[in-house]
Amino acid sequence: MYLIPATRHFKTAGSNLSVNGFSRELDRTVLTAPVAPRGSDSSKGSDERLPAYPAVKDNLQIADRNNSVWISPWYKPVVMRLPKDSLRDVQKNASTVISETYNVNPFQNAELVDREGNIWFGDIRGIHRFFYTPLIRQEFPTEKSASSDFAVAPDENGGVWISFNSGGANVKADLYHVLRGKAERRLPQVTPFFIYRAPDNTFWFSGERCLWHLVGDDFVRVNLPPENVNQSEFLQTITEDQQGGIWVSFGRHGLYRLANGSWTSYGGRDDLPKSWMMIAFTDSLGRVWFGAATGSFGTSTRLVPQSVLRQK
Repeated sequence: MYLIPATRHFKTAGSNLSVNGFSRELDRTVLTAPVAPRGSDSSKGSDERLPAYPAVKDNLQIADRNNSVWISPWYKPVVMRLPKDSLRDVQKNASTVISETYNVNPFQNAELVDREGNIWFGDIRGIHRFFYTPLIRQEFPTEKSASSDFAVAPDENGGVWISFNSGGANVKADLYHVLRGKAERRLPQVTPFFIYRAPDNTFWFSGERCLWHLVGDDFVRVNLPPENVNQSEFLQTITEDQQGGIWVSFGRHGLYRLANGSWTSYGGRDDLPKSWMMIAFTDSLGRVWFGAATGSFGTSTRLVPQSVLRQK
């Protein structure tokens, strides 16, 4: 029986179920579904099919944060990890062919998924911790193991934009959009100096003799300042200020601000150091930060919205 929040009457999840306890999802949702009844209609007494997983008789069952379920069959002193979509018939599917099996025989109620996603079991030998590595290797359609320069930025849909070259003197780079492990090559060809996600969720890419502005699904070409049109290999960093102006560094070839389609050297300011701007960043208060190289040492400059400059 179960009670939906804000209602006053219990409903029947299924009839002729026989389990020793409940398995719960991480949000405390009960994992259960009708199983084969004993000599009666499987639909009898079932008001609603719960969108969950089989309740397994005499089995430990725990869901983790990686869309997998861990079970310990009553007939075998092991722990198995299965993908959730294979749980239509656990007794049949719980095999070494589709599951990972570990020599752990946990005590009842001695299992836990912690806040970091680790899976814990306790048995007669002690406590066992299982965890997923936070790093995975991303495969691309072509081998890029020799790549020396990368630019990476996430989008709002869980995907990642990645550009890289093949090393050496070649500054041209391939641009890929990676979503759920699948890498799709996108045009145009870019350079691997930066990928920038602007506050309006559009993207800026460094390109050959230009910048590329991705708005929706459209790549818009933005020409460089006329005096720097041949200096795209010196593109260094980019950020957007509170007024929507785009600051772009060409390294030793200067810093420029793009606003309303026009480029201005150093944003028209005479209080910015004329040194190699290595990095730029806009913080949550709208302040623009620059990191500059001066000889053997570096300096940082903060450009606040009120046009007050500070150095340290």
